[in-house]
Amino acid sequence: MSILVPTTEDVLAVDERMRAHGVQTRHDGETLRFDDPWRNLVTVAVAGVDPADSPQPQPLPLPTP
Repeated sequence: MSILVPTTEDVLAVDERMRAHGVQTRHDGETLRFDDPWRNLVTVAVAGVDPADSPQPQPLPLPTP
């Protein structure tokens, strides 16, 4: 799922909120990526920036029991 927001500050605000709730995020300077609870990749970027043009994310390690 891709979410487009108006400004870089909005991307940073989403990153801050996700981290505050314990969600691991990857931010390459343009696109924020994180997995939702069902392990679907969510991308957040500024409108006009194509997330497909950004470096591809690295998978998150699965938690060990």
